[in-house]
Parts: sequence; C-alpha cells; structure tokens
Amino acid sequence: MPKRQLADHQLPVDKRFGWLKLAAIIGIVAIVSVGVTKVLLESRLFRPPYPTFGKQVAWMVGSQERAYNFDIVRNGAIYRSSNPDAAFLAYLKNEYGITTILSLAGPQPWFEDAEQLGMTVHKYKWGTSKLPPIEELKEVELLMEGADAKHPVLVHCSAGADRTGYAIAVYRVKTQEWSLSDAVDEMRNYWHYPETKDILHKQIKHYLMPPVETANAESLAMPPLMK
Repeated sequence: MPKRQLADHQLPVDKRFGWLKLAAIIGIVAIVSVGVTKVLLESRLFRPPYPTFGKQVAWMVGSQERAYNFDIVRNGAIYRSSNPDAAFLAYLKNEYGITTILSLAGPQPWFEDAEQLGMTVHKYKWGTSKLPPIEELKEVELLMEGADAKHPVLVHCSAGADRTGYAIAVYRVKTQEWSLSDAVDEMRNYWHYPETKDILHKQIKHYLMPPVETANAESLAMPPLMK
C-alpha cells in the first residue's frame, strides 16, 4: 500500500521552516512594494499614465487620485485627470458626482463603461503639440463654462498633462481671467513641459490675444503693399 501523505504538522521541521521562510519573504516583498509605490506616487517622481500594478497598489493605500493625476479645477464643477478606467469612473461618480466627461485623447476602451454608469462622454481626438480645430476648442470651453454642481465635468487625456493642460489653461485665462503665465505655471504642475511644445504655446498665446492686439500682430507680419 502507498504511504499516506504526511499532514502539515508531520512534515520535517526543515521543510516546514522552508515554507514559512518563503511566506515571510513574499509578505516582505509585498509590503515593500506597496510602500515604495506609495512613496513614488506622493513624491510625483514619474510622469503618468502609470502601469496597472501601480494603480492597483494606489487603490490599496488610498492614493488613487494621485495615480490618475486627478485634481480639482473649479470645486464642485470642473475636474481633471489622466485616462480613467471603469473603477476610477465609478469612484468619480460616487465621490464627486461627475456625470459628464470631456475626453480629448481619441477612442477609449472604457466608453461603454461610462455609458453604463449613466455618464455622457464628449469625444475628441486632439494632439499634444498643437491646438485642435478652433470650433472644437470653443465647444470644450462652453462645456466647461456651463459646468456646475448639478452637472460637473471631468476633462481628461492620456496623462492629464498636455491636452488637458491647454484646455484648462484656456479656461483659466478666458473665463477666470488668469494671466497666461500663471496658467502655464499650473500646466507644469501636471507634467506638462512648455519647453518641448514651442508651436503649441505660440498658438495658445495667439488664440488668447485680445482682438486688437491680434490685428496689430497680423498687420506687422504682413509685407508692405507695393506702390
């Protein structure tokens, strides 16, 4: 007859110690991974979007908003983030009542999830290095201007840095009367690097320039008429 398998308490001491040692190592690695991820999120050392594992750990330690580069633009009305997913969408609806999304980064796999949550998604496909068509930019401006406590909106792109950044900057200057320099400084806080987007910032400056100044600038740029 085959020998009966030994119960756990009958295993040799060295073998039981080996399993305990392995379990302890796994536990230590898990704790260290969670701690390191939390520190990295809080210190903002790496530019979003973050990998799935990082987001999962962020949920575990209550730092999910950091993991999605989330912040408040106008309290109770306008919010910003990197690309969300189904879990973060549900969180935003429960915590902030967000039901409208201005999606600036083209087609996304979570569009259907948003619709199932009763959210309205306005879909755009903007670039990171130049302004979108003016009619689309104005449309997003109007949607942000119309946001309130009953109809809060989320503005997002892939990282929540470039496209989201200039959409919010335009809103800050045109609606909230910020200076352009202050709006650009805020863009830096969310991983936008103006030095790498020269054409974009020239376009933003021209777009926000008062009509009289714009006309003067265009006239100066025109060659003199031939006599």
